[in-house]
Amino acid sequence: MSSNSSERVVRIGGASGFWGDSSVGAPQLVQSGQIDYLVFDYLAELTMSILAARGSRSPSWAMRPTSFPSR
Repeated sequence: MSSNSSERVVRIGGASGFWGDSSVGAPQLVQSGQIDYLVFDYLAELTMSILAARGSRSPSWAMRPTSFPSR
């Protein structure tokens, strides 16, 4: 980084989500106040393969792709 005082540091936090992930990580990043932006990568490939496998075993799951069992 150059010594030019007009440059701004941008702090980026990263989070991801897939079937079974905890929901506490992203709020912790934001609440820390140490990031300017938060980006997500939702791992749809893994989640969709899990839903497809469940759907093949239980047809009711195939029609409810956004329904997840409670823990």
